[in-house]
Amino acid sequence: MRLQKQKAEFDQMDIQMLCVFREEKKGPEGAQKATKKSGFSPILLDTPTNLTKAYSQKGFSTYLIGKDGKIKAIISGSKIKRPNAEVIIEKAKEVFNN
Repeated sequence: MRLQKQKAEFDQMDIQMLCVFREEKKGPEGAQKATKKSGFSPILLDTPTNLTKAYSQKGFSTYLIGKDGKIKAIISGSKIKRPNAEVIIEKAKEVFNN
């Protein structure tokens, strides 16, 4: 996963990444397999996508959430064109003044 390759930059900015995995039909075992394959951790599992639908009904949006727990920015995306690390980092710099 490309985001993991730039994890050091996210760490330097004090940004923690979480992935909500909604495509997994095989439950926790499938999520564990995806974690090993992608190298991304932690992966949160949302089956049958009840919570994901409330936030990302049509796409694969990225949310920047402040330490206060409030959403500071939303970067829209789709299954085909998800926000890449560079876009997320630039938006984080803008929002969090890093």
